[in-house]
Amino acid sequence: MYYYAKQYINSSTHVFITMHKKDGVRMLIYSEATLPYFKGGGEVFLDKFAKFFHGRGCEIVIVSNKINKKEKVVDEVDGVKIYRIPPTIPPPSYYGWPKTIFGKIFFVVKKSIREIIKALAFTYILAKFKPDILVLNGVTVTSLPSFVPGATVLKTWRLAKKLSNIKVLLIVHAINPPKGKTLKNALADASGADAVVCVEKWMRDLLNNKIHGKKIEWIHNGVDVKHFNFKPVSRTGNILFVGRLSEDHGLDILLEALYRIRSKYPWIMARVVGEGPEKERYIKLAEKLDLTYMVDFRGGVDHEDMPEEYYWAFIVVNPVRVPAIGISTLEAMSCGRIILKSSVGGKDDVVVNDVNGFLFELGDPESLAEKLKMCLELGEEKIEAITREARETVVSRFNLNNTFARYENIIHELAS
Repeated sequence: MYYYAKQYINSSTHVFITMHKKDGVRMLIYSEATLPYFKGGGEVFLDKFAKFFHGRGCEIVIVSNKINKKEKVVDEVDGVKIYRIPPTIPPPSYYGWPKTIFGKIFFVVKKSIREIIKALAFTYILAKFKPDILVLNGVTVTSLPSFVPGATVLKTWRLAKKLSNIKVLLIVHAINPPKGKTLKNALADASGADAVVCVEKWMRDLLNNKIHGKKIEWIHNGVDVKHFNFKPVSRTGNILFVGRLSEDHGLDILLEALYRIRSKYPWIMARVVGEGPEKERYIKLAEKLDLTYMVDFRGGVDHEDMPEEYYWAFIVVNPVRVPAIGISTLEAMSCGRIILKSSVGGKDDVVVNDVNGFLFELGDPESLAEKLKMCLELGEEKIEAITREARETVVSRFNLNNTFARYENIIHELAS
């Protein structure tokens, strides 16, 4: 098995034979998936993160899972080396779990094989690359089925840390749902890491309440404000949703709200950008509510093309069921769009109601419907004031370079 793992690593190139030490930090990054075949927020973050630090003179190797047959096992993108560990397994969080008992058994077998290969590949990479720091881009998947005792701590990266005593930075992108086995898994990763960063404030607070004596920081995702540039918006009926099509992202709340206002505003149009396990259910819900004429399910869109989606929209709705900010909210604000976002009690870490966007009550389609009607009636002066303030919020607080500068301080502290 070790021989086959080594062949996977060296199948297309002999990069480790010719590696030389640069002035920057050497980072080995583990991520469940990479662009372009997986378009989640964590993968977009990873792409920007790797490019930023490569530009700072760091050597970067990414180890991820092979989730699409078209993906190369050994790849190099903009100077960053990527190794995707087979066999190919589409992530259940986006594509759903196998429906038959035989499918579930086959899934577990493939996952076990992948984890064995991954453990051996990690050992080989550590020996050849000799990284200064291991970065976990998201909470990691257990090597064993979650019901097995100790599964949350029996992970490939823990073996790597034990073998090399490498410093580990964990970046927590989401804990959905924030309870049960999902939370237990996140707590296990956070407890074993040397430094922890959460992209959402509520996740930092949650982990701080559960883990004592460990510094856990909040550094939200940043936005490339040049790519997501400001363009003036005019009042139209164009409404946009961007996110994973899963229960926690709340697309059904938006559909229910559209149903409530469709008779008064029959000319509104909605776009849904994203994929996920609940896609078919949402399409059926749109049909049941007789919204198919106004709702366009566009699937996944490459991140580089996302500005055009935002420019099409007048209102961008984030109906997420947890008090999260969401990178799509920041991108839309940077582009100068009207933001409608869920909140608890009208409080949010980014959106200030009636200042740089609007808030509605979390999980409440009636509250969203009322705010949609209000936004569709806004005057031009109010639209300009709101969207200009939204852009200024992102430029001043969530600029991508400022975000990564904070990571840079943590990484150099760990590596020193």
